[in-house]
Amino acid sequence: MVWACGSAATLGASAVLGLQLPMLAPTQTPLAAEPADIEDSAGALVTLLSPGGSGSAAGSLVALYASVRGVLKTLALLAALTVYRPLRDLLRTLRRRHPVRVFTFHRVTDVCRDGMTVHPSVFERQLRYLSRFHKVVGLEEAVAMLRVTTRLSRPVAVITFDDGYRSVREHAKPAMDALGIGGCCFVTTDLVGTECRFAHDDLSPVSEHFTLMGWEELQDLVHSGWSVGGHSASHPRFSECDRETLERELRNSLEVLRNRFGAGLGGVLL
Repeated sequence: MVWACGSAATLGASAVLGLQLPMLAPTQTPLAAEPADIEDSAGALVTLLSPGGSGSAAGSLVALYASVRGVLKTLALLAALTVYRPLRDLLRTLRRRHPVRVFTFHRVTDVCRDGMTVHPSVFERQLRYLSRFHKVVGLEEAVAMLRVTTRLSRPVAVITFDDGYRSVREHAKPAMDALGIGGCCFVTTDLVGTECRFAHDDLSPVSEHFTLMGWEELQDLVHSGWSVGGHSASHPRFSECDRETLERELRNSLEVLRNRFGAGLGGVLL
């Protein structure tokens, strides 16, 4: 199956089909305030409230407020997880209105820790969680569901990878094979089979490990049931492209994929 645009799966697919596939980043979580941060803030407030700088009573009030606030936030989170979410999911099941969720990854490796990288062991845990609570399907099946507005009695998940890093084949695919899960890999066609790197990797001290898959490796993915899609030709910043450049980037990448894998693999979006 050949598809158009990866992180542009929302840009490419929704722009062409008029669909919206929600893009989630399962490895990115909000930063929580450290206890030291709360103490520093409380101390600063005590100084402001107390002309003499001691302000023990004011300090106690601030500490109490911070403690109560933390407890309330924890209770709210527990209520959301144990009450609201189960009730919401039950209602969605009864109405058969569960969503289709698209989970997008980039690198699956242990050579670094950043916003684009997931450790293999963490990725495996995420897969098990998704398999437990979702029906995991390929992108083409998910799009077909949305086209006909299929009523879903269980959440549906799609797993995609942007950029075509070799770590996807080395680490992600074996973990997914073990659970019988397929995926979709969006590649930047001008870089496939070359020694080039992405500009966003240049400053990384371990950029030499961020190699990209070649055409033979992508062919292996296709033969094993995966989909391969176009993540533009040269990976420009789409927000800075004029219409002509944008169309050329999308169409050229898809043309290369058609020539490599054939349109017989399935529906091409453009």
